[in-house]
Amino acid sequence: MKLLIKKATILQPGSATSTKKDILIEHGLITNIAKSITDSKAKIIESKNLHVSPGWLDIGAQCGQPGFEYRETYESLGKAARAGGYTALATFPRTNPPIHSRLEIEYIQQLNPTIAVKLYPIGAVSHDLEGHDLSEIIDMIHAGAVAFSDGRENPLETSLLTRALEYVIPYNSLIIDFPLDRSVTVNGQMHEGAVSASMGLTGIPSVGEEITVQRDIQLVAYTGSRLHFHAISSAASLPIIQRARNERLKITADIPAMHLMLEDIDVGDFNSHLKVLPPFRTQKDKKALIKGLKDGTIDHISSIHQPMEVETKECEFTYASFGSIGLETAFAAAHTALREVMSIEDIINKFCSGPRNILGIPLPQISKGQKAELTLFDPDTDWSYGGTKHSLSHNDALKGTAFTGKVIGTVIGDHVFLN
Repeated sequence: MKLLIKKATILQPGSATSTKKDILIEHGLITNIAKSITDSKAKIIESKNLHVSPGWLDIGAQCGQPGFEYRETYESLGKAARAGGYTALATFPRTNPPIHSRLEIEYIQQLNPTIAVKLYPIGAVSHDLEGHDLSEIIDMIHAGAVAFSDGRENPLETSLLTRALEYVIPYNSLIIDFPLDRSVTVNGQMHEGAVSASMGLTGIPSVGEEITVQRDIQLVAYTGSRLHFHAISSAASLPIIQRARNERLKITADIPAMHLMLEDIDVGDFNSHLKVLPPFRTQKDKKALIKGLKDGTIDHISSIHQPMEVETKECEFTYASFGSIGLETAFAAAHTALREVMSIEDIINKFCSGPRNILGIPLPQISKGQKAELTLFDPDTDWSYGGTKHSLSHNDALKGTAFTGKVIGTVIGDHVFLN
């Protein structure tokens, strides 16, 4: 099989400039990159403003398999990811059973040849995700776990987090924490502020995130370990993280793509599909997140993909579950929000090199002789998102949104996916 990508602007992180060239792929390998290539036997891909980058990777997407296959299987997750431009996923372990031992890590590794994307499993920090006893961290590292987290529920308890941070040091592995202490407001439904008060809903205050960020940084300073903050949403968290990084602590962070577009005021019609964790916060917070991306405080833009069955969403707001799918729209949301303030190169870095640097995964190279792992997109295309075509769940915060910037397809070896 031959594939010829025509007149593509090539964005390779680390390269001083972008170039517009043709790319020839044969049997999954890049065999030629030149100003103009002609091959009558090749399938041609072209678009008005075609861009190509190394394939994107998402940290923290949640699958349902095993145990919740009615929400999402790895097959449907992979298709949704490819539609959103991703060639790789580092998935959270909140399944049934959880990904908390060598057996489950090996189970995910065995799925890799059968689905549309590369899977990098994240193991659970605590056994059974109960927050008490450490899971089989060392065994999971040997089996291929790239990091450890208990997912998007609550932050890790202090003594457990301290032990986990110490355990991973000899292996240069990573703990991922979701910094939102919901015990501050147990029944919180959305961001605490003027909008929640006007709606008569119990709020989730930003301080629940900020105090956890502060605590985690102190534990990283104490242990000398590595920690990644997943799904930062509060403006006040960013200067704390920035100071820690200036002090050379091993801290990284990501923010959700959908939080670059939506605010708490958008929840004003009690749309349960906009009930997510972390909650959508204020315009001030949104502006701070954008600033954090620009100045390098934030390394990655994540999808916070959380599939849920319809019964948990099609109900009164206060009874609805938290979560939204997001893999198919993460790039479009981020680019729409950022295109006037960040270069396309800097935006793409948050999708391909940023997450790989966090996890210590080599970045695919767009060069002759390398295996093809590419994302194809057009940053100028205006389109309206009608809802998922691939996920098994339809809890979708961004359904009906107009975007600028569209994924055209992905290439992984000799597997081509086109939208």
